[in-house]
Amino acid sequence: MNISTINQVLCASCSLGFLAVTPKEGSLKEQIVACVDSLKKYLANNFSAKTVCIKQTYFVRIQSNEEITQLQELISDLVLEQLGTWVPISVVPQPPLGTASQLVAEYACISDVLSVEKKIVDGVPYLKITTPVGTYLSAAGLNLNRTSSNILEQSIGAFEQMQLILKSENFTFGDVVRQWNYIERIIDFTDNSQHYQIFNDVRSNFYGLSTFPHGYPAATGIGMSHHGVILEFLALKPASGVQILPIQSPVQANAHQYSPQVLSNNQYTIIPCQKSTPKFERGKAIVSQQGGILFVSGTAAIKGELSASQYDVVMQTRMTLQNIDNLINAENLKRNGIPNNSQTKLLNLRVYLKYAEDYSKIKDIVSEYAGSVPILFLQADVCRPELLVEIEGVYQLVP
Repeated sequence: MNISTINQVLCASCSLGFLAVTPKEGSLKEQIVACVDSLKKYLANNFSAKTVCIKQTYFVRIQSNEEITQLQELISDLVLEQLGTWVPISVVPQPPLGTASQLVAEYACISDVLSVEKKIVDGVPYLKITTPVGTYLSAAGLNLNRTSSNILEQSIGAFEQMQLILKSENFTFGDVVRQWNYIERIIDFTDNSQHYQIFNDVRSNFYGLSTFPHGYPAATGIGMSHHGVILEFLALKPASGVQILPIQSPVQANAHQYSPQVLSNNQYTIIPCQKSTPKFERGKAIVSQQGGILFVSGTAAIKGELSASQYDVVMQTRMTLQNIDNLINAENLKRNGIPNNSQTKLLNLRVYLKYAEDYSKIKDIVSEYAGSVPILFLQADVCRPELLVEIEGVYQLVP
């Protein structure tokens, strides 16, 4: 089994770690068992303090919504059996690239946990985690789970579940620091309405209920082959002395300030918000005097608000990585309120490719950039037809 390098980041006295697992070939169940076994060993061997897994995401080659539901139940039961605890889970139909395995897994874990509770509101489960940095909420797999629903209904249903969790803990959408949005056939149209624009309008409608004193969340909006809409999120009420800061790009326009010319159409008038912008920041930092963590949103070959004009995956990959470097360099971090000339250390990357055959063209470019850091290469449509690659990451902030 190929297990990527374990990385951990200190944020005050609380550490957030990431484990990416690519199992060897075998039956699907054998691959799942290998992933969960790796997680179990990681939790047991890597930290002296109490460590918990707060989120698990599996990217799979899978053909139907029914298979996703069955797989999610199988993995949840296995994790409960092996770890003695429930962990929020998403099963995302995005085929892994560069491997013959049927799935790959990514786990987010926190050590120095003071308390962790599984909670359920109206049948929707989530975790509440108390740490020295503050109180986190973690949820995954938020999905309407109705195969006949359209993207409008799926988006509303997933956000209603998210809203239930937040309200039950006196959180708001303004407390969300990182959000992942998986959208079926993201650039396709139904009833003359683009799926991603439908999703953005629904998101704006729900976000309109909250204020965002720390900016919008870092976020990724990415395609998947089926299963409607799946949401994952981390929200944080910070402890005293911990800051949450939005990070703007010096070379990319704020997505939430895009002009109408780069937005698509949505003909569903049931949504009060129409042709609204994607509500996310280019990055989001959690910072204390001891250091911090920086979530980099899904990033593509966009300058200003316009996409690269060339359908060249190598060029787009290099441009995307340069966009990320422009976001995370010390000068830009200082400009966005992060003191002490903070340096960044890469912890993990996800790379989404529109076409599977492009993997061989960009693998070495991304691997050279990342070094020994975990990389998941996944096949997924990107939010604009002309974009061929999207990359997201997590970075340590070192004072």
